[in-house]
Amino acid sequence: MVRRRLFIHTTFDCRFDGVCRDDCYLLAGKSDEDKQIRLPDEYWVNVVELAGQYGFEELSLPINPLKGVTGIKDPLHWLRLLAPVAKKYGMVINVTTTMEVAQHILPSDQVDIVAISVDEYRVGEDWKKKADKLTRITNYLRHIGVETNANISLDQSFVRTFVLQQEYWSFIRESFDYITVLVPKASEKEAIYQMKSKSRGSWGPPGLYYQGDTKYSERPLLLREILTTPGLIYGHIEYNGVPTWMTGGEGPDYVPETYEEGRAHTLASLYHNIVKDIGYRDHEWGFPLEDVSRSEEGVFELIEVLFGKKDQTLIDYCLAHRVGHITCDAGHGQLSLDARGWLAICPYNKHFLDVSNIKLFESYLRDTIPATRNIPYCELVETTRIQRTEDDYAYFAEDHYVIGNSAFFPPS
Repeated sequence: MVRRRLFIHTTFDCRFDGVCRDDCYLLAGKSDEDKQIRLPDEYWVNVVELAGQYGFEELSLPINPLKGVTGIKDPLHWLRLLAPVAKKYGMVINVTTTMEVAQHILPSDQVDIVAISVDEYRVGEDWKKKADKLTRITNYLRHIGVETNANISLDQSFVRTFVLQQEYWSFIRESFDYITVLVPKASEKEAIYQMKSKSRGSWGPPGLYYQGDTKYSERPLLLREILTTPGLIYGHIEYNGVPTWMTGGEGPDYVPETYEEGRAHTLASLYHNIVKDIGYRDHEWGFPLEDVSRSEEGVFELIEVLFGKKDQTLIDYCLAHRVGHITCDAGHGQLSLDARGWLAICPYNKHFLDVSNIKLFESYLRDTIPATRNIPYCELVETTRIQRTEDDYAYFAEDHYVIGNSAFFPPS
């Protein structure tokens, strides 16, 4: 059961603002003036009071290490201000933070869940340098009764680390109670841009990427599409077979006899393209047939992790909506407030409504939420398969799909 959640971003100040990804949902596009914004503590206390009164069950706080540009230098300032209010209404307190901040959380802070981003500790062998410290911190949090979650962003670096450094994955599972791989969220416009082929045209409307596109797997949204919609893009391997030069240059062209064989080659091709960065280009890609099983196993395990099917793994909430496990409750089951006191239906959407006057926030809780329903479609994560009819057979295949109003087709 998903709790009703209030996300509060009390400040845009962050000491990591020059380190993290450009698409940080909290800091993207924020000016130096924005980072100095600070609303009165009384406002945030009243916000949590009202949320508790109107039935919200979880207070989620992203807590960053601070530069101190607002006058607040202790990153736990707002947690210690708001936790007693939230607990008065029995709310779960869920903190997303860094390893450096998490080590200062005390039992008296009444935190229930701490999610730590481990993105910065996974490049090459660098994670080993901080492994002991991370283990010490998560053990401490568990000792004081806090559930520990690891947040990992889905990108090429994670895929390679997951497949090639099993020691890293074992370390993460031992150090945390749960693990969530976060899929990238972006507008339809950006998704369409990343999905278009950059090296080869195709028949029909804008073409789907071609497997020979240079470094295609560095495009995070394209990587999301490939890994969270298995078989969507490589379906033609199952139907057209695998030519000789793809399988090492020996023997006749290979044509899978069953769907299972076709899927095996689909996943093996994903492995070689993403992990080894070897594609069709220059006819240099090939893998022996005996490597298929091993490659398939690695990518299939990765997909199971994304979908929360492995022990200790949780599916990203937005991905769960995308694949139909749930329908998103943004706008009534979850709300987000930024440092200006502007409201969004979820943390990843635009903060569009000024509720910096506490009466406006109460009005939204009282008047708008009762009329709000789960959303059927979210452009930040969702693609829609084309519904094919018999008349469309010559033009549409099962692996064709659309993002918004743009249809995508496999390369000719």
